[in-house]
Amino acid sequence: MNKKIYILVGMATILLFVGTGCIDKKETSRVPNKPVIQTTQPENVQEEKTSVIETIKPTPAKTEADPIIQNPTKATSTSPVATKPEITKCTSLDCFAKLARTCTIGEITHSYSTPFPFSSDLRIILNGKTYFKINGKNTNGSCTLIQQFNRPTATLSKEEKQKALEMGKTENEISTQINGMNESFKNNPVTVMTCEGSGPDIATYLINLEHSGSDESCSSSLGEDESHCIISPNLTCITKTL
Repeated sequence: MNKKIYILVGMATILLFVGTGCIDKKETSRVPNKPVIQTTQPENVQEEKTSVIETIKPTPAKTEADPIIQNPTKATSTSPVATKPEITKCTSLDCFAKLARTCTIGEITHSYSTPFPFSSDLRIILNGKTYFKINGKNTNGSCTLIQQFNRPTATLSKEEKQKALEMGKTENEISTQINGMNESFKNNPVTVMTCEGSGPDIATYLINLEHSGSDESCSSSLGEDESHCIISPNLTCITKTL
């Protein structure tokens, strides 16, 4: 009885051993299939990437950019460009007086030399520049003239200096008088005079200013930086200091 049990146990052991060997053989036979799966999968991915890259194409650049740019100097119906009026520049007061007759916009920087009227013993000359501009007609229809008087410089010619020395003046006295005048001119403010009148009256005033001077009557109030003047022949002017 014991022998049969032993034989049965031994056969079970043999069967277990043989079964285990069969399982091992089946597992080892599947190992070569793994590299095949790994090699085929990247090829499919590579083909997929290639197809995506080929289908995406860059958008061609537009070549019609020039017609979009508009010329800013040309006026349009919706945004007109304001043009500045032309200014005629003269080199003499006679030329400027001709512009004034028709109230044509123009300008001139006039250089002058005139004797200083308040020196009896020395013939001192004042040299300076005055800026004139005809600004056209205002809302009242009158022509407008603008003058800016810059600071003059006092000078004494060699001939006049020699006459002063012969009259008994010294070099120091002459230099002190001239230098004192120029220092006082530096402290004087620059003045601007704006006049209104007809074009022919402004032309007459300019011609008189060039040859014989002009007559004027001015009035001002204390504490004000402007004065009101009537200048021949018939100009109404306001003088302001800058």
